[in-house]
Amino acid sequence: MKKQNILWTTIVHLIVSAVFLIGMLTFLKPCGLKEDGTFMSCHYAGTALVVLAAGMMAVSLLGLFLRGGTARTAAGVLQIVFSALVLIIPGTVIGLCMMPEMRCRAVMRPGSIIFAVLMILVSLAGILISRRKKA
Repeated sequence: MKKQNILWTTIVHLIVSAVFLIGMLTFLKPCGLKEDGTFMSCHYAGTALVVLAAGMMAVSLLGLFLRGGTARTAAGVLQIVFSALVLIIPGTVIGLCMMPEMRCRAVMRPGSIIFAVLMILVSLAGILISRRKKA
């Protein structure tokens, strides 16, 4: 039964990271081109989030093949690190647009926060389940 729980957390990781990646490429993407054809800084924050979402998805896919509790715990910790980066990159590490009604502030940042918190919660659940199984 515990083996199935760990598998379910991995599947939830995969689903959440896939939806996050698709979202960053479609409905969560930041502001578009400026009139002069250049990008605003939020474009680069969005690009960083796409890379992080792809990394989260890769770790989720890898998690499907991990068998040991220590390896699953390490994958969960890595997901938490990726999620922490998703939380701090837009608006802190890479600046966003100044106006609060811009797409990057109104859609991308709140959406990425929601997905990061979901991933942290699922990762913590997976870590607790894998550690409980080991004990």
